[in-house]
Amino acid sequence: TNSVSYKNGRNGGTRIEFFNAANPAPDYYRDLPSFQDNPALADQVAAAIRNDVSLRQVNWDGFYIANALGTETIENADGIEGNTVTGKRSQFILEDQHFDPSSFDYQSTLTLPISEDISIQGGLTYRTQTNKNYKVVDDLLGGDFYIDLDRFALGDLDLIAGSEINNLNSTKQLLGIGDTLGYNYNTEIRKAGAWWQFQGTTKKFDYFFSSSVSNTTLWRDGIFRNGKFPNSSFGPSEKASFTNYGVKAGLTYKIDGRNYIYLNGMSMTRAPFARNAFISARTRNEFIPDLQSEKLYGGELTYLYRSPELKFKLSAYLNEVKDRVEILNFFIDDGITSAQGQFFGNYVISNIDQRHLGIEFAAEKKLTSSLAVNAALNLGQYFYTDRFVGNLAVDNRAEIVIADQVVYSKNFFVDGTPQQAAKVGLAYRGKKFFSVFLDVSYMGNSYIDFSPLRRSTDAITNADGSFVERDSELWNSIIHQEKVESFVLVDLSVRKSWKLMNKYFLIANIGINNLLDNQNYRTGGYEQLRFDFSGKDPERFPRRYYYGLGLTYFANVTVRW
Repeated sequence: TNSVSYKNGRNGGTRIEFFNAANPAPDYYRDLPSFQDNPALADQVAAAIRNDVSLRQVNWDGFYIANALGTETIENADGIEGNTVTGKRSQFILEDQHFDPSSFDYQSTLTLPISEDISIQGGLTYRTQTNKNYKVVDDLLGGDFYIDLDRFALGDLDLIAGSEINNLNSTKQLLGIGDTLGYNYNTEIRKAGAWWQFQGTTKKFDYFFSSSVSNTTLWRDGIFRNGKFPNSSFGPSEKASFTNYGVKAGLTYKIDGRNYIYLNGMSMTRAPFARNAFISARTRNEFIPDLQSEKLYGGELTYLYRSPELKFKLSAYLNEVKDRVEILNFFIDDGITSAQGQFFGNYVISNIDQRHLGIEFAAEKKLTSSLAVNAALNLGQYFYTDRFVGNLAVDNRAEIVIADQVVYSKNFFVDGTPQQAAKVGLAYRGKKFFSVFLDVSYMGNSYIDFSPLRRSTDAITNADGSFVERDSELWNSIIHQEKVESFVLVDLSVRKSWKLMNKYFLIANIGINNLLDNQNYRTGGYEQLRFDFSGKDPERFPRRYYYGLGLTYFANVTVRW
């Protein structure tokens, strides 16, 4: 069997960009009570935010007013001698950040039946993928044009003239809607692989064994020549190549027609994602030093029981990831680097090792011919098993400004998912294709994403070189990882279908999620990478949280034949 496919798409999202103006985000840290040194002033700011809803929203009117008042005359505009342009220069715009992927895939699979009970499969795969990364002007917000300059480079007195220009290849200064700004580059991925699988069955056992090998090549192709890195931002970078393997095996023991035991395991390596392969992909072609494939190991043991009246499954699982790399991006203006000024930082975290282990249970019991109760449970622990290594680079510099920083991350919890979850539901499947489902779900043991910079010795070192007292209230407020409160949600859905003319089916679904309209639950959050290293105040840069939606509903109709 051979297959060929091609995919192409556009993926964008707008955000506010600004120049020569204050950060317009309503939760910008300088505008919050926590940033005020005077307690009385902090109380005034807090009261104003509580009482004035406009202070908690983006001030769109302010953008239009600022842009309307920003009339400027540009001499020799777009590099054309004598071209003088007078108009409203936008200080605030909407930009559209694009990640546009396209890929070509080829797969060839060969199946060889050896006997009725044994077969071998094998295959070849090849993928070429291009990810286009760029920004365009989406809305000038009442202005006539926007000038694309790097505001961080403009404030850096150590840089040479022209460093603030984002694209030295173009003389176009005055940008309008649809023009590209900021950065423009492609990441290229080529992957070729081969795999095979041996599988068989007997009266008591089913089994399989498979392995694979692949090679992945990554590189960056710069479309812009960045003014800070004119010799290492335009054109193709060097190529990084990774050879990876994978091994999987599984065994099913059929105790009888209702009882089964499954045992599965795997070991594999995986090339790093292109988005985590470059120190600063927006500005230059430089790979992360010592970039390597991550390692994944895992296994599960499952007992399954199936009968007409009762079904249940109990599983234990263990998965490990080693040598993962991630990049965190943030704005630096709080003195954590020896370089003076404001920068956009890239904090490269390597040696990320994590372990996921736990048990899962699921069951369904028929109460009557049309009513059943079901339940599911997961009890897990997902945590980091080693210390990270952090390196901080900034977009304005080629050197690493913080090198090989030890992050004491061992035994911290992985964020972004509840580590305990449970669900109990009722399912009514009545006559004439009518069904009702009611589910009650519990989510617990979720943790917010912690800042690695706060888990370094720098965060607990005082100005005189001493450490914050261990296990003191201040120590705990700096070091400990925050747990998100557990919550319960109730969901209801109704399904009805009709058979039409003995050929067509009309299916209607109505669902209500969060039926009790709980609007006060957090699904996660994160600590800001900024930290008050001098004052040691963890609340100076407050944590940010994700809140779930209240009651939501959906309805859809499907025709099938």
